[in-house]
Amino acid sequence: SSSATATDKAPSGTSRNMGGRPVGTTKKNAAEKKKAAVEATNYVVVEYANAQKEAKKSGKSIVPRGTRVSLVEDAKDMFDVGDDFDVPSSTIDSRIKAGNLEVFRPGEDPIVLPLEPIFV
Repeated sequence: SSSATATDKAPSGTSRNMGGRPVGTTKKNAAEKKKAAVEATNYVVVEYANAQKEAKKSGKSIVPRGTRVSLVEDAKDMFDVGDDFDVPSSTIDSRIKAGNLEVFRPGEDPIVLPLEPIFV
């Protein structure tokens, strides 16, 4: 008597799948997590820049202590990123200095993608 394996032939002559994760879900989940992290980082940087403007308007030279930490906590809740999510002060400072508060999500679909079958 032989033992069955995942690649044994089913009675109809076709191989059968013994289960597992659906194809493509790992990549999809990873892409969604990366997108959420980018959006959360953008949120923290933009809100921190706004807090910095408000501080300057009110005559203060710096943002109130704890602003970055509270923004990171808010972003964790809003964008459902992991507990290990953080935005370093250096990231915030460099984006504000460069004037690039938001980065665009990597890997967005090209505009002409729906037309590709027509061209090919």
